[in-house]
Amino acid sequence: MKKFLSLLILCFIPSFFSAQERSSFMPHKGEVISVFSFAGQAEISDENFYSVAKDGFIIRWNSDKTGYHYQLTDRQIKKVAVNPVKQEIAIYETNEGSVNTVSVWDLKTFTKKFALNISETVLCLNYSKKGTYLIIGTATESGTFFINPNNGSVMKPVSEKMLMTSYVETANSEKSLMCYAMTGHIAYIDLTKGKLLKKITFKTGFDKMVLFNKNKNIACVKDKKIFIADAMTGKLELEIPAKNPVLHVYNDELYYFDSVQFAKTHSLFKFDFSDGIIKNPVIAYNFNGKVDGTISSFMITEGKVFFGSTKGEIYTVDLNTENEFFIVNQITNNNIKRVMDIVFVDDDLYMLTEDSIYKSDENKEIVIRLADNPGYTNIEKIIDEKTGAKIVLWSKDRQCTVSMLDLRDNKIKELYTSKGQIVSLKNCSNIIIDVENSSVVNRYNINTGLYEELYYGSGIQDAVIKGDVDLYIAKSCSNPTDSPLVYVNTKTHETVQLKIDANLIYNLALDETADEKDNKYLYAIAVFENDAKPSTKILKYDLKTKAVSAVQSFSSADYSGDLYVSSGYVFNKLCSSLVSSVTTQSKKVTTYKRSYSLASKIAAGTDNVVFLNYDGSLSWIDAKNPEIVADWYITVDERVLEY
Repeated sequence: MKKFLSLLILCFIPSFFSAQERSSFMPHKGEVISVFSFAGQAEISDENFYSVAKDGFIIRWNSDKTGYHYQLTDRQIKKVAVNPVKQEIAIYETNEGSVNTVSVWDLKTFTKKFALNISETVLCLNYSKKGTYLIIGTATESGTFFINPNNGSVMKPVSEKMLMTSYVETANSEKSLMCYAMTGHIAYIDLTKGKLLKKITFKTGFDKMVLFNKNKNIACVKDKKIFIADAMTGKLELEIPAKNPVLHVYNDELYYFDSVQFAKTHSLFKFDFSDGIIKNPVIAYNFNGKVDGTISSFMITEGKVFFGSTKGEIYTVDLNTENEFFIVNQITNNNIKRVMDIVFVDDDLYMLTEDSIYKSDENKEIVIRLADNPGYTNIEKIIDEKTGAKIVLWSKDRQCTVSMLDLRDNKIKELYTSKGQIVSLKNCSNIIIDVENSSVVNRYNINTGLYEELYYGSGIQDAVIKGDVDLYIAKSCSNPTDSPLVYVNTKTHETVQLKIDANLIYNLALDETADEKDNKYLYAIAVFENDAKPSTKILKYDLKTKAVSAVQSFSSADYSGDLYVSSGYVFNKLCSSLVSSVTTQSKKVTTYKRSYSLASKIAAGTDNVVFLNYDGSLSWIDAKNPEIVADWYITVDERVLEY
C-alpha cells in the first residue's frame, strides 16, 4: 500500500474550479475519443449526449443540437469512463511524458471531485458495474488499482497482481472480474476473496477490447483486423480485416464502423450470432453523407446514432425513417476564427488569427482588420521611439522569416530569416532577441538591420536583453555545476553563471510598464526537481544587488507555465488550470475565475488584462477584480461575439 500511495497524489480541487459553460456549434479541435449518454440509468433524467476529445473539451449536446462547451484540462485526454449509476465521468489526461492524471467530474455541475497524479502511463480506466470502484490499470509492475470514485481514496486491491492490464470488466454482481494483460493472458479473479480463479493464454498487444453476448465473447483489434474470441477459453473464433475499426456494444450486440477518410457513404456493421454460432458481420445500416476525417467514436441509442470524427466534428443519424441510405447530419459548424496570439500596444489589443491581423477598437466592442496573415503563428510588439510601435510576426518551433507590420500604413516588411527553429522571441525596446534550436541566442536590431549570434550553448529556453549590453539566458542544467540563469556582457563577452540552485528556468520577463532606467528586476519561472518535493517558483532577480527572492511558490513541478509582468503585477498560469497574479510589493495573490475554456496566454494593458484561451476565444479581466468582464469570439464575418 505504501508503494502505491507514493505513485498517487490526491489533489482536492476547490469549488471555484467550476466555470460557466458556453453554447455554440463549434467542433472539437482534435479527435473525438468518446461519445456517450446517461440514457437508461436509474434516477438520471439527463437526456443529452456528450462528446469528449483529445483537445481537453467536453461538449453537452442538447435535443436542439446546441453544444455547451467546457474544457476539462489543457492536456490531452486519452481515456474516458462513464459512471454507470451517477452523472459522472472519469478521464485520463497526459502530457505524453511524466504527467499522468486521472480525475472524476460531476457533470451536473461541471466540477472536478478529485484528481490523482500518477507516475506512469494508464492503460485501462473503467468503472465496476455498480459504480463501487474506479479501476485504473497501469503500465508497470505497480499493477491495477481500485479507487473509491466518491473521494479518490485507495480501496483494497486484489492480492493477485494485475500487471500491464489494458482491459477490465467486472461481473454485474461485482463479485468477480475479467481482465486482459498486454503481455498476453486473460485472468478471472474473485473480488470477494482476492484470489485468481482462472488464467488463460491469449495473444499479445490487443487494443479496443469489449465484452458482449452475455460476456461469452470478447472482441478486440490488432494489425488492422477485428478478432472475436471465446472469453472463457481464449480460443479465436473469427477474424476479419478492418482498416479503422471502432467497436461498440449496444443491447449486448457488437457493432462496428470501418470508415475511410472523407468518405461520402458509410456502413454500420453488426456481427451475426444466429444459431449460437459467430458468423461474418452483416450491414446493419447504410449512411449517406460526407464525414470530415474518419469515424473515431460512436454511440447507438433508440432510433439514433451519434458519432464523432478524427477531425473533431459531431454527426447524427436518425434511424426512424424508411430509407435504404440514412442521412448523416452534421451538428457542428465552425463559424469562429480562432485567435492564435495576442499582444497589447498601450491600450490597443492586437490579435492574430490563421488568416488575419486585427486590433480592438477604443471601446473594445469591435475588431478592425489590419492585414492578411501570411502564415505566422505568433506576434510580438516593438516600441521604437522614433517611428512608433510595430508588430513582429514569427512562428514558434519553426524556421521562418521574421516580419514586421508597420502600424502607420499596415504594411508587412520582412526583417530576417532564422537559421533554425525559433523557440522563443522577445521584444526588448527596438531589439529582437530570439532563441533558435534551444542552443543559439540571436539579436536583431530594428534600426540597423544587424542580425548576429550572441551566445551558443545547450538547453536554452529563453533570453532577454536590458539595454544593448546585459543579456540574460534561461536554460536547463546539464550537470550539478551548471546554473539555469546565465549573464552575458555582449560587449566584453564576459559570461557569468548566476547563483540560482534551480534545475530549470524556462521563462524570463522584465516589467513591460517600467521605464528603462527603473527596470531593476528580472522575473523568471524556475523548476526545482527535488525527487522528494519538486516545486515551481516565480523568482525575482535584482539586477543591481544580484539578490534572488521567491515571489510565489508552488508545491509541484510545472514545465509549461506562462508568465507576464505588468504594472506591479506578476501574472501566471502555473501548477493549476487557473490564472493568478501576485503584486510585486505586497505579494498579495489574486486567483482569477476561469471561463468555459482555459487560458493559454496572458497579456495586459493599462486597464485591462486579457486571457487568450485554448479554443481561440478571449476573456477580458479587470486586473484588480477576479471576475471575467466579457468573453470574446471573432466570427468568420469579422464580428465580435460577446458572452
